[in-house]
Amino acid sequence: MDRLKVVIVGDSFVGKTSFTMRLVNDVFPEKHVPTVSDKSKVDFSFEGFRFTIDVFDSAGGEDFHRLRHLLYPMTDLFFLCFALNDLTSYNNVVNYWLPELRHHQPSVPIILIGTKSDLEQTVMADCKSLMQSYPKVKILLRCSAKTASGVHDIVEAAVAICLRKRKLKQKKKCIIL
Repeated sequence: MDRLKVVIVGDSFVGKTSFTMRLVNDVFPEKHVPTVSDKSKVDFSFEGFRFTIDVFDSAGGEDFHRLRHLLYPMTDLFFLCFALNDLTSYNNVVNYWLPELRHHQPSVPIILIGTKSDLEQTVMADCKSLMQSYPKVKILLRCSAKTASGVHDIVEAAVAICLRKRKLKQKKKCIIL
């Protein structure tokens, strides 16, 4: 079974921990649970392959910016979250989070996740222009941890992106006889 390391980043209160709890335990927490850093795992099958995904839920607050990057080494994929009902959280994706990820892990692919899709949406993200500026942003997906809508699609996309990346690495290997 292959292992994948996924680190979830984004502002505080965008739903990173709720997303993680829905993904790992299929539950939605009714109360906000502040996170410093948490690691969970989930087993997933995709196209005949079995994976264990190590999910690292990072703290979004400014207080943790000096420690958060310590989670980044050996990451296969980032889930970069913003709340669809919070324009500031989307602006911080562009102005803070993408530059941070580009600085610390420039080659790691990113899935941009619009959370809280069950609430009224005030953010209409333009992923095409974002992907032109940041080619490591592979896709924008929406989800609701409360209803579980879209959560499975995100994991499926994550595994597909990591499989493609691994296949490309294997093709680049040179064999000398």
